[in-house]
Amino acid sequence: MGFPCLRLEGRFFASVDPKSGDLVVKLARDRVLELIENGIGREFAPNGRVFREWVAIPGALDAPWVDLVVEAREFCATA
Repeated sequence: MGFPCLRLEGRFFASVDPKSGDLVVKLARDRVLELIENGIGREFAPNGRVFREWVAIPGALDAPWVDLVVEAREFCATA
């Protein structure tokens, strides 16, 4: 992605976008859609290309960032 990220066995699963301050996490597509539908997250689409298993969580929201990072790590471990 071009910025520092958390990795598990070489695969990255979470980061913070330095431009927007958003937490960016890799989750199952259904979970990504749920977070978007509930207004917690938004599509992660750097350069206009949507990443289906990634969601951006705005930094200004009162979102459970730690829980989402743990969830992303668990998803990455099983994927």
